[in-house]
Order: sequence, then structure tokens, then C-alpha cells
Amino acid sequence: MREDEFELLRKFKDIIEVSREVKKVEIAKYLGITEELLFEKLIRWGKDMPFKIKGDLIEIDDMNEFVDALDRQFVAWEGKEKLKIGKKMFNKKMIRKTNEPIMKAKEKLEVGNHYRGILLDEPEYFFMVELENLIGEEIPVVSKVENNTFGFVSQNNHVIQLSLYYKHLSSLPESLGSLTSLTHLFLYYNKLHSLPESIGNLILLKELELKSNQLFSLPGSIGNLKSLQQLNIGYNKLTSLPEGIGNLKSLEKLNLYVNQLTSLPESIGNLKSLQHLNIANNKLSSLSESFRSLKSLQYLNTGYNKITYLSETIKKWLKTLEKNGCKIEK
Repeated sequence: MREDEFELLRKFKDIIEVSREVKKVEIAKYLGITEELLFEKLIRWGKDMPFKIKGDLIEIDDMNEFVDALDRQFVAWEGKEKLKIGKKMFNKKMIRKTNEPIMKAKEKLEVGNHYRGILLDEPEYFFMVELENLIGEEIPVVSKVENNTFGFVSQNNHVIQLSLYYKHLSSLPESLGSLTSLTHLFLYYNKLHSLPESIGNLILLKELELKSNQLFSLPGSIGNLKSLQQLNIGYNKLTSLPEGIGNLKSLEKLNLYVNQLTSLPESIGNLKSLQHLNIANNKLSSLSESFRSLKSLQYLNTGYNKITYLSETIKKWLKTLEKNGCKIEK
């Protein structure tokens, strides 16, 4: 299979994963080829993959079987390509042995760091391999990640979205910090006790999902995530938060429900963009004066705590929030 054929097949997989029935004209448009050429390729591809052509539609009966067949095609293609590249590199090395340093650089460029057929920058490639070894299975390529997704999305040789739903992970590699283009990280329903300090390197991260783990604390570097808009740490075992949490200037939604928090840092008042705050089901006995600085709140849940005291200024602040349309649950 030629490289251009391989890319068409990969795009074909992307569109079929979205719908079990797709019109041929839509597929041809997405692949950037004519309907006549698409028909020729479908006849050839259909020999190895379980799909049917019914009039203007392409139908998939068994999505899992279809994806497995495609993946076998990808693996076979990658194996052949690496073999060809390896032979080419060997011949070049024998012919131009005197230019060994230059050749090594060129060889590395030619081979690249492909994970699941996706070219990644070297540090990110090694992270994915390390993560795969930790999980015990390959991490699939997906078109989009959500809470219950297992897979990753890449763009321009970088991992930009990663979801590791229900993989029983108790830790993450320190090399996580190499994913500097990551915008979404979903770690829902694992067994994480801590996060690597390097998570602070993910300066483009917009959404961090940590719900249903076993986190006792967060690294101080969490405060470096200046692009973070949503942070969910519900259903963990947190007893405190780092002061750096107040540095998350872009944070709009913060979920801390069902933890063991007895207090919140004064710096929480610095979250000027915060619109949604859920601190229900903790062990809080009061709300600090710094809460009065949270003037953008549209939702606040303080229920199921042990709040026995609220200052007059905090009570006034709560009434002002309600007047401004903030939904408050106690």
C-alpha cells in the first residue's frame, strides 16, 4: 500500500467511526477524490474489510470488526514501510560512512517517531510508549476525547487531547510534562494517588478531569496552568489545596465535591474568572473572607459540609450573589 493510499484509508476510518451509514458522495468529498476513484478503491478495500455498498450508501454491520480490520491494514503497512526505510538507511550508511554524523540525523528524520501511525515529536513519542507500557495496551487514535474515552488526538506532530478512562492507573510518568501542546487531559476513574510535578508544564491545558481517583494532594505546579478553564477533582481524598490554585486566572469551573477538605486557601479569592464552584460534601466549617472576591460566580454549592459559622460580610456577599442571579445550593 502506497503512502497516499494509506492516508486515504485512515481518513476513511475517521469518517466511518462517526456513522455506520455514510453517503459515497460525502466520503469522496472528505477524501478529496472523485466518486469514480472512490468506487475503485472501495472495490479493492472491500476484499479485506467488512463493509457493504448499498446504492449511494456505505454500511458497516460490525464496527469493532471493521476497525480491527483497518488496524491490521495499518500495522501491515507500517511494517513494510519501516522495512523499506531500514534497507534504504543501511545502503546509505554503507555508501557514505564517512559522513556518519550527518547520516544519523537524516536517518532519524526519515524514520520519525510514529505512534499508531502518527508522527510525534520525540519526547511525546517516548511518553506515549512509556504510558502504553504502564497501561499494558496500545492507546488508540480517536477523533475527540471525552470523560469515558480511551485514546488520544494529535495535531501537527503533537498530542493535543488525551483521555485514559478506567485504566487502573496509580501513577503517571514524569514525562507527562513533555505534552506541552495538550489542551484536554481526562483521567476519570483511575486510582491515581498523586500527579507528577511536571504537569505544570502543560501551559496550554484548558480542561483537566481528575474525578474518581484517590488523590490526597495536588502538586504546587498546578498553579502554572494559566490556560486552565475547567478543573474537576471530585470524588478524591484531598485534605487541602496548594496556594498556587489561586494562580489559575482563566479558571471558570472548579469542582471539589466529595473530598475531605477542612479549609480552602486564601488564594481562592484570586480566581476572578470563576463562574462555577462546587465544594459540597467536604468537611468545611466556614468560608473565608477571600470568597468575597469571587464576583463572577453563577453557581455555588456548599452543601453537606460542617459549616457552623459565616461572618456578616460573607452572609452579605451570598445575598448579593443571589440578587445577581447566582444559583446557590446549601
